Amino acid sequence: MRLSSAIEREVKALVPNWPAFQFRTLDEGLQLQQMLPRLGATFLGVLGAFGLALAAVGMYGVMAYVVKQRTREIGIRLAIGAPIVSVITLLMKQGMAVCLVGAAIGLGTALLATRLLASLLYGISAADPLTFTAVPLFLLAIALLACYLPARRVTRLNAVEALRHE
Repeated sequence: MRLSSAIEREVKALVPNWPAFQFRTLDEGLQLQQMLPRLGATFLGVLGAFGLALAAVGMYGVMAYVVKQRTREIGIRLAIGAPIVSVITLLMKQGMAVCLVGAAIGLGTALLATRLLASLLYGISAADPLTFTAVPLFLLAIALLACYLPARRVTRLNAVEALRHE
């Protein structure tokens, strides 16, 4: 870089109509060349995070809706003396069964899609074990909360109120 001004003067002396140019080190040139792929990877990562958040909110919404639709049934169970723990366990088992099937289908689809994404990944394998365990575990933890919170909320209702629910 110390010689850049001398080289620029000599080039302008030899070719006066040469457009302006800027000297860069090899590292700067490599960083500039990798900027677009890195930007694309960052964009895809942000989209993935939004998708993960959307999936978590969607799971909670669906489970809350299913539990709300079953409020009358839950009221009957509570009115005839079912323990609250057994009602919550029933709702969680049924909800988690659906979520586990969805997780298995999602993992299978993701493993098939890795062949398409392999060319876009730098420094990481397409079937990264950390990603393929962390994301499903995160979604299953969210599914547990999504099953538990609406079930817990509906069991706090008075059985008579739950029976009157339309």
